[in-house]
Amino acid sequence: MAENEQKNKPLEENLKDEAIAQLIEKTKRSASRSNNAPAEKQSSSNNARIDSPPKTNTPAKESSSPIKPLRTFESDLAETIDQKKSSVLSVNLAEKKRREERGQSSEEKESQGTFLITIISIILIVGGVGILSTLFFFRNKTEVAPAPVFETIIAYDNQEKIATESLNRGSLIEGVRTYLKESTPPLNSITNVSFTIQKGESRVVISAQRFLAILESRTPEIFLHSLGSDFMYGIHSFNGNEAFLILKTKSYENAFAGMLGWEKTLVSDLGPLFAKASLLPESTTTPAFSEVPDGIRFSDVIVKNKDTRAIREPGGRIVFLYGFTDNETIVFASSEETFAELLKRFASSKLIR
Repeated sequence: MAENEQKNKPLEENLKDEAIAQLIEKTKRSASRSNNAPAEKQSSSNNARIDSPPKTNTPAKESSSPIKPLRTFESDLAETIDQKKSSVLSVNLAEKKRREERGQSSEEKESQGTFLITIISIILIVGGVGILSTLFFFRNKTEVAPAPVFETIIAYDNQEKIATESLNRGSLIEGVRTYLKESTPPLNSITNVSFTIQKGESRVVISAQRFLAILESRTPEIFLHSLGSDFMYGIHSFNGNEAFLILKTKSYENAFAGMLGWEKTLVSDLGPLFAKASLLPESTTTPAFSEVPDGIRFSDVIVKNKDTRAIREPGGRIVFLYGFTDNETIVFASSEETFAELLKRFASSKLIR
């Protein structure tokens, strides 16, 4: 008996272990059904089962209340990953849309800036062409101007050139007087009689000092020292041909004092260049006298608000006068009308210069 009991003990222990294993298996199956997971198939070769009475296939009664699935770490992790994927995708889509909008806006701004630069460039080009055209027009207009304002002291309308290489006092006066009698320039015009000399390959106008030397004038030294080199001799066509002479000075005080001293011989020295009246000497040679001829006296006369020194004939008409138009210019003329015309042209030349 004792031996039988000892043999039956391991069998009972094995039965207990198998019963415990069956209970554990049933618990696992119920848990898997509650999670909607398919039951795992157990292989007969792996697990030994205790024979049980056959089960009847009766439909299981559905639970009146749904059983909530158990949350596991694996399910939470999968849900989190899905949410992150969705969030990253949404963020990327939003960022892409924002970049596209920004790119479109920058393109619009760039196109607007390009249009503005184009308009400004066109305006600058048109303005530059207009300025250049205006400058070209006025330059050509100045070049074709008939009056050579910058070549002489005042503007003139006609020009006559006389070479001086073989001239002396007599031939110079003779040529000038012939021109005064025979020329017929337009009314109220100015003719510039230019005395020239050969210098190199061109002809140039002689200086005032050279002109007075040819005339053998007895000009005071104080006047000669104040005298400039520029001068102009010409004809004013008004009431016949009226002669005039313009000298430039570097010192008004010395020139004024020198002119008062020159009055003693002025009529004899320059008179033949202006002669149109019997009281002025018509001799082409240097007069023998050094004083003012009898009956000829200079007097103060105001012409166009300018102080002048003039000589009148017995009837009162002025036949010769001189005066300072400014501190640098002395004008000699044979009539008031010519003196006034020279004043007008001199003022115009100053404005243009």
